[in-house]
Amino acid sequence: MTQATAVRSLPTVGRWDVGELEALHSSVSFDVLHSAVTTFRSGFAGFDASFDAKARKFTGTVKLDTLQCFDLLRQRLFEEDFFDAAHHPNIVFESTSIDEHGNGLIVDGNLTMKGVTKPVRATGTTHGTAQVFHPWSKTVHEHMGVDLQLTIDRRDFEVSFNNELPDGRMNLGYTVVINLALDFACAEPIAQQQQEQNA
Repeated sequence: MTQATAVRSLPTVGRWDVGELEALHSSVSFDVLHSAVTTFRSGFAGFDASFDAKARKFTGTVKLDTLQCFDLLRQRLFEEDFFDAAHHPNIVFESTSIDEHGNGLIVDGNLTMKGVTKPVRATGTTHGTAQVFHPWSKTVHEHMGVDLQLTIDRRDFEVSFNNELPDGRMNLGYTVVINLALDFACAEPIAQQQQEQNA
């Protein structure tokens, strides 16, 4: 059973993480044009993210070897002209600023992929927090939901391979939309959070 709060802004205390359990209720996916007329969608099973409320900072890491697609395509995408996963196994994000407007979010930060770091902007919403009983620790923790989306040009990160279709159009889109639906849990039980906030 959960008890939702009315607060829809980001928390002001605690460290919030997308751990192994929270990842089951989270997703990291991307969309890119394929064959010039269809949208290819895929995602990653291995990722983590955190929000440091005191520093007001998001960080996150995606493990490329958890790409969810059939083996032949995965092997192709791991090659040097795509992700070059052997030399660059992770995609990393670190925020530099967060702007809240109601339950809306604008998150600026640096995205590192294939050894290239570029500034990006993600927009989305926070769904506030809910109190959730964790049966294994017999404590109540706060959970927070955040949805974010950002758009990048993959050529900025040296993922530039393409090929021409018979009609002269390019097979693959350069614009990639990244979608994040994240369930964060605060590491400290609620009573401890309240003590920190009142200190």
